[in-house]
Order: sequence, then C-alpha cells, then structure tokens
Amino acid sequence: MAKTHEIILVDRKRKQKVPEPVEISQLQRVKVINILGVTITNGLSVSPHVQSVIASCAQVSYALRVLRAHGLCDSALHTIYRSAVVAKLLYASCAWEGFANTTDRYKIKSFINTVKEMDTVHPIYLILIICAPQ
Repeated sequence: MAKTHEIILVDRKRKQKVPEPVEISQLQRVKVINILGVTITNGLSVSPHVQSVIASCAQVSYALRVLRAHGLCDSALHTIYRSAVVAKLLYASCAWEGFANTTDRYKIKSFINTVKEMDTVHPIYLILIICAPQ
C-alpha cells in the first residue's frame, strides 16, 4: 500500500461541474483521507472524524464506569479521563472545528451531556471541552 494518496476536493454547492483531472498512475485516488489523525472527506467534511472520536470516547467512558464500579478512586478516574477523552476531543480541534456541520456539533454536545450525567469527571474538563470545538 502506497503512502501517497491523491484527494480531489469537491465543492458540492457549485452549479458548474468541473471535470476531474487525469488520474496519475502512481497515486491512489481516495475520497476520504486521514491527515495527522484527522479524517477529512473530499467534500471537506469531518463527519467521519467526529463519529470515530465520539465512538472511541464512548468506549473509554464505558471503561471508566466499569472501573468506578470496581472501586477506582476519583483522582485516577479524572486522570484517565483527561488523558484519554479530553485529549481525543481537543486534538487538532482548532483545525477541524470550522468544517464541522451542525450534526457533528450536536453529537459532540450530546456526548458531553452524557458525560455530565455520569458525574465521573471534574467540571473543569467539561468546560474545556465545551469551549473548544465551537
């Protein structure tokens, strides 16, 4: 599998369709690309990235609930949450947040509200997440 890929960015709102350039044989043309851990589609959408981050954070949140049920102390839970969930949600958020649509933002806010209800996280981390991807 080649390390070099080609992605043609498409403006779906444009009325006049522009023909795609000739495909280069050494490059694999893709519709979704992962750039430094952020997944972007050829329509400049970050929906796949948001979906994968939320799914990954939900798995960590479930693991935190299990660990809490088994008696792990709150300070350890906060450390795990900060290093796993907050880091994933904030990683490169300033780069991709402008491409997030309303649905993506709603998914992030819903996840944050779910975490608030769990009451396993110090409120300062929730504030950081809420303020970051706007």
